[in-house]
Amino acid sequence: MKPRNLALSASFLLIACKPYERFVGEYNAGAVNPAAFPEAYLGEGGDPVSAGGVFTPLVAYVGGEPVSYYLFPAGSGQAKADNPRAVAAVPAPLAYVFDPPASGTAALVGSEQCIPPKGYVYDQQRDAVRYDQQGQLFTALPKSTTYTPVVAEVAVRTLGLPCQSIKTTDTVVTSRRVELDKKLPAIAGPDTKPIGIPDGRFLAWAIIDPSAKVQPIDPATGLGPQSYGWYQHFLVVYLDGGYIPTSADGSELVAQTLYVPAVVWGTDAAGAPALVPNSEPGSGLDLLEARRGDAGYSPFCRISLYQPPFPGVPMLNPDPSQTTATDRYVYCLQTR
Repeated sequence: MKPRNLALSASFLLIACKPYERFVGEYNAGAVNPAAFPEAYLGEGGDPVSAGGVFTPLVAYVGGEPVSYYLFPAGSGQAKADNPRAVAAVPAPLAYVFDPPASGTAALVGSEQCIPPKGYVYDQQRDAVRYDQQGQLFTALPKSTTYTPVVAEVAVRTLGLPCQSIKTTDTVVTSRRVELDKKLPAIAGPDTKPIGIPDGRFLAWAIIDPSAKVQPIDPATGLGPQSYGWYQHFLVVYLDGGYIPTSADGSELVAQTLYVPAVVWGTDAAGAPALVPNSEPGSGLDLLEARRGDAGYSPFCRISLYQPPFPGVPMLNPDPSQTTATDRYVYCLQTR
């Protein structure tokens, strides 16, 4: 097997010699170790010891037009809850989100209101991260099957903040370069740092193996649609599915429906073409209610099975009388 450190991309290997690292307030410890990540967050074919896998988006149709989405499971606790939509059933650690949009319709991959080094121009070959942005800050990593790709937003307003100068929670809650709502924990000693107060908004941010390849690759940059943030000095790679809408009282996540064909073309026992039962997303004939940016978009989905009138042919909209709702919820992230 190829040693893991050799499998990481060149951008991660260059972390230790970044020319702008000396100008920021906290050190860069390199990429997070995915050894404990659940399988879904390693990518197809991924191995936490040898090398990252590949994340390939699935195809669904919205109003007859294809969209791409990345599928992740609900955590085991949420999936087994009496009401998987209940916010109380969703483990949502805090995420410090720098300069979030006021509307909550789109998440920034990194605040661009920070101050870059004088004369700085992003160089993909040289820079592990962009030093004209401030990466978002995570407080937990995927470490068991209970992990759910949801974070609770703590809004952080920057005040002349040097880009990428905050990489830890201790710094974000004490820096004079930012403003945020915060409080001391219930049990606090003399050296206890405050913690951020969430603003009631939730984001679907799936932390993945930093060495994984994310399709589709932009030929102009050689990179996929992944975003970069920080966890206690360590670089985090994640897929940003945007904000999850909530009910009027804030007690439930609002899901859109992911329609999955109940039958698809396959082969029978003799190897002849035949219609076979299906209940899993990924056939290429899935249907979604909304694309990202639409009023009905949510990266949280409830699976419903539909009977296709013409199996193997994409539909515009399913016939409600030919659909069967399930109790299965997944995360269906459409990235920007």
